[in-house]
Amino acid sequence: MSEYCEKDHTALIKCEECYGTGRKSNGFRCIHCAGTGWRCHIHGGHWKKGDNWTEGQMSRPIVETMKPQARKGLLGIFSSTMELPKPQVDVECFLARRQGDGSWDLDKPETGTSRLKIDPETLIVLAHTDKQVLNLRLTAVKTDARGHAWDVTLQGWWRVSNAQEFLKSYGLRAVSPASALTNDMVETRILSTIRQHVCAEVRNRPVEEQQNRDALPVMWWTENLRLWLKELEGLEIEVVNAPWESADKNQAEMEAQRLADMQAAEKASRQQEEAKLARMRLEAAHNAEKSRIENDSLLDQKRQEEELAVLETQHHKKILEAEEELANARRASERAALEHQITMARLRNNHQAEDTAVARQEEADKHHQEMMAMLAKTQELFNKRDEQREQLLKQLASQNSAHQAAERLTSPEFGMSPQTLGLFGFKVPVQLFVDELAHKAQAEGKPVTIAKQEIQTRDIKPGNAAMKAKSLKIGQSLAFTFTSRRNGYVTMLNLGTTGLTWLHIPSALCDIEAAQAQAGRYYNVPGRELFPWEYDYYEDGPKGWEHIVVIVSDKPLIDKTILSRANPEMPIIQLSPQEVEQLRQSLAADEKLWSAGVLSFYVVD
Repeated sequence: MSEYCEKDHTALIKCEECYGTGRKSNGFRCIHCAGTGWRCHIHGGHWKKGDNWTEGQMSRPIVETMKPQARKGLLGIFSSTMELPKPQVDVECFLARRQGDGSWDLDKPETGTSRLKIDPETLIVLAHTDKQVLNLRLTAVKTDARGHAWDVTLQGWWRVSNAQEFLKSYGLRAVSPASALTNDMVETRILSTIRQHVCAEVRNRPVEEQQNRDALPVMWWTENLRLWLKELEGLEIEVVNAPWESADKNQAEMEAQRLADMQAAEKASRQQEEAKLARMRLEAAHNAEKSRIENDSLLDQKRQEEELAVLETQHHKKILEAEEELANARRASERAALEHQITMARLRNNHQAEDTAVARQEEADKHHQEMMAMLAKTQELFNKRDEQREQLLKQLASQNSAHQAAERLTSPEFGMSPQTLGLFGFKVPVQLFVDELAHKAQAEGKPVTIAKQEIQTRDIKPGNAAMKAKSLKIGQSLAFTFTSRRNGYVTMLNLGTTGLTWLHIPSALCDIEAAQAQAGRYYNVPGRELFPWEYDYYEDGPKGWEHIVVIVSDKPLIDKTILSRANPEMPIIQLSPQEVEQLRQSLAADEKLWSAGVLSFYVVD
C-alpha cells in the first residue's frame, strides 16, 4: 500500500481495528480498511468509495470460506455451531456442502439467523459482489515490423453478478479455508483464458490500426470478453479503455511468473480437494468393511471381535496418513496463493506488500513444520498404543483378564467408551454402569459429592506410558465422606479391581428404612448413621481401577431378599452380574427419581 492518500495527499496509517492485517479475529475482511490494513487518518477510518483513490491497492477477497469447529459431546457425538458474520453490503453468505458426485450444494441461511448448528463438513462461504477495478495488461500480444513487442491494457470493471453460478462454476474450486480467492486471482484466471483469443484476433491487424480506438472500440472488447469468459458463469465485465503500448521484457517475465503462480495455486487447490475426497473414501471403505464383519454369519463372536480390533488399528494408521497428505496439500495451496501475492506485489513495485507476504510465507512454513512434527509424534504414539490396545482387546475376549482389559480401555489411558466396546460385541456391564452414572452426575452438576482425603493425583503407569490419575495405595483407608442435594434412600456400591460388585449400604448394620440421607448433611462411611463398622476398612487391592458409587433415590433400590444374605459379621453383600444389571435397568426406567455420585481411582502398590 502507498504511504499517501491520493484524495487529500495525507499519510496513511495502519488500521487500528485489525492492527494492519486487513482481517478480523474471525478471519473475515476488516470493513474499516476494506481488507488493506491501511486507512487515512483524515477520513476517520472509513474506506472511501471510488476506484484508485489511493496510489496502490492490496488484494481483496472475492470468495472466503470458513469451516465450523467440531466439538465432541457425550457418547462420542460430534456437533458444530458457528456464528454467522453480520450482514454486509455487497456480500452474500452461503452454506456449501460437497455432494457425492463432487458437485456443490449451496443454501442461503434464513434472514436474521446469527448462529447455526451445522454439519462439520459444511463450509460457510462469503461472496463479495461489489465492483472491482479491471486493469489487465496483456504483454507482447503483437510484434510490429521492427520486432518491437506491443502490449494492450484492458481497463474497466468487473464484478460477481450471480454469486451462486460463480461459486459453482469456479469460486469453490479455487478457494480453501486456508486461503481466500482474491480479485488478483480472478483477474489472473481471466487473463489466462482470454490471452489466446486476443492474440488470434490481432494477429493479422497492423499495430497502427489497433492503436486507433475506432478500429477496436471498447464495446468490441466488452462483447468479446463476455463470449470468451462464458465458462466463468455469474461474472460481469465491462471495458472502458484499451490503450496499447510497447511491452518490456521484464514485465513479460513477471506476467509469465504470475500465470505460473496462478496455475500452481489452482493445481494445489485441486490436490487439496483430492486429498479431502480420499479421506472421505477412506472413511466410507472403513464403515463398509466394519459392517461386513459385523454381519458375517460365518464368523464366531471371538473371531469377529479380533477382526474388528485389527480393522480399527489399521484404520487409525490410514487416517493419520490421510491427515498428513491433507496437511501437505493445504500447505501447497497456501504457499501457491502467497507466492502469487508476492509476484503481484513485485509487479506493482509494492515493497511493503511483498515483505508482508514473504513474512506470512515464513510463518506458514514454520506452522506447517510444527504440524508435521505433531502428526509424526501422534503416529508414533498410536503405533505404541495400537500394540497395547490389540493385546488388551485379545484379553477382553478372554474370561480370565476381561475385566482388567475393559477397565484400561475405558480409562483415560485409552479413552474408549463402553458404548464403543459394546458396538464391537464386547460385554462390559460394570464399565457401562459406571459410565452412565458418571455422565448423569456430570450433567446434573454433581448432585452427590464424594470426598476422600487419602486419594492423591499422581503419575501412574498401567502400561508402558505414564499418566496422571487419582490413585490410592493398597493398605490405605477406604473411608470417605459424601453429601447430597436431595433427601432419599442411600445405596452405596464398591466396584472393585477384580470386577466384583459389593453392596455396603444398606447392609446388616443399617437396614433399608434406616439407610436414608438428608439434603445438605455430610455422612461418613464407615459412620454410626449409615455404616457403623468398627473393624478394618482398608484397600486390599489388587492393582487396577476401582469405583465408589453413592445413589440417593426417592424409593429403596435394594430388595429385602438380597439384604437377607448379610449378617453382622459379614455385613456387605456381593451382587451377582444379573443383580447389577437389574439395578441398572430399574434406574434407567425413571432417571428423575434418583441422583448419583461416582469416585473413580487407580489402586497402586
